Amino acid sequence: MKLTPERLVAGAVGLIVALLILAALAWNFDPFDRRKNAEQKAANATAQATTSESVAKAVDSHHTETIVIRERADRAIQTVERAPGADDPVPAPVLDAWRIGLRHGAAGSTDD
Repeated sequence: MKLTPERLVAGAVGLIVALLILAALAWNFDPFDRRKNAEQKAANATAQATTSESVAKAVDSHHTETIVIRERADRAIQTVERAPGADDPVPAPVLDAWRIGLRHGAAGSTDD
């Protein structure tokens, strides 16, 4: 077997093709799925950030609504306290009806 220039060129081309194939396989070689794990972690982090942002908005909205409700309740209390006759004692029949309502809950049953 004589080494001719044609065989030398064919061998070099074969070697280059084999090296290119090996390089392509090595470039995509990921035995421990590191790339998939990193992509999954990134997707999870993005989802968590979105969820956290939504929860923060809901909590802020709830807090704001609670403050508004308390402010309205305070104004209502002040309005009732300033109303004419606010210092007068509550009549006995009204107190009795109120106690019965508390005792029997929302149904307001008068059976004792």
